[in-house]
Amino acid sequence: MWHPSIIIIYLISYAYSVEIIPYKFHSDNDESINKCLQRAMEIISDETCLLFEPATILTDRNIEPILFMQSPFCSWQKSNQTMHLNGKCLNELSPPLPSLTLLSSSSSVSSWSDDACLAVLSHALSATDSSLPIRTQMIHLINTMYNCTEGCNMECENGGKVKNDCNCQCAYGFEGKNCEELSRRKLFTDPSCGIHSDEQGTVSLSTYPEGRTGATFCQWLIKSIPEKTIEFYIKDLDLDDDNVPPDQPCNDIFYIWGAKSIANPILCSTKDNLIGIRFESDSNWLLIELRTNPWSEGSHRGPRIKYRQVDAPYQRSLRAFTTDVIPSNASSNVPIFIILLLITLIR
Repeated sequence: MWHPSIIIIYLISYAYSVEIIPYKFHSDNDESINKCLQRAMEIISDETCLLFEPATILTDRNIEPILFMQSPFCSWQKSNQTMHLNGKCLNELSPPLPSLTLLSSSSSVSSWSDDACLAVLSHALSATDSSLPIRTQMIHLINTMYNCTEGCNMECENGGKVKNDCNCQCAYGFEGKNCEELSRRKLFTDPSCGIHSDEQGTVSLSTYPEGRTGATFCQWLIKSIPEKTIEFYIKDLDLDDDNVPPDQPCNDIFYIWGAKSIANPILCSTKDNLIGIRFESDSNWLLIELRTNPWSEGSHRGPRIKYRQVDAPYQRSLRAFTTDVIPSNASSNVPIFIILLLITLIR
């Protein structure tokens, strides 16, 4: 299993003054590494003004190419423009991103999706206050950094997508130029509903732990800063489940969007299995929705969810790269300013 986006993080951090980036592969590289890197480069070239060209084409341009070389360690050497990489350290740097279906080490590189190859790159290069689709994050930042005027620089938050006309197509529950507003906020029936951006906290109806009767419609949007995701635990989930057929939602319908590990709507027969389990959002937002049954004969507490902001998987991977992966005999070859530049980009 190879993860070229880890490598290209450092490639993009090295900012060329031209829009053509020359490269070459070491002759001893595994072909699987080269093919996966080439596919990632093609995606960038198709959607930005950057071009990746083999060094042989640029022999008359006096531009030193980046060399991708399979080595016993992983590091970026500015002195000779060499990116060292190997399967072991790349596997260690592949976090269990909820948005991906990770492959085993024996899986073919050709099975990797575009998102899988670009996931860590797109997160590491995200310098906006939004949670964009994986490819949109990467394309937006590159177009901004290199002044690619033909590309859209629109930022769509909360799962929104950039359309061809450079406007946002918002996901369910959102509206606004950048999909930053809750579209159904005027329908909320409880003061606890709305946006929650504290570093940690709890969301529940204002009447909790007392039960509530009648019709309730509430959405809680939990937001973190771009470099973080949301870790959350369902501590209580008291919904009207009277006479509910198997494999159906409860009479009180409950949704959680932004965490692909949870299927919507949540089934009544499995809701108790979610209590006490650790979940993590796919990016920096989480939308929770409760619609209660107005004809319920009893009162119910609704959900109670504890959350906190945590470092995103790519942040944890980058720490591992700088502290665990590079051996001491190679660390002296890694320029300090490259690490500082990468931190600046992430912020």
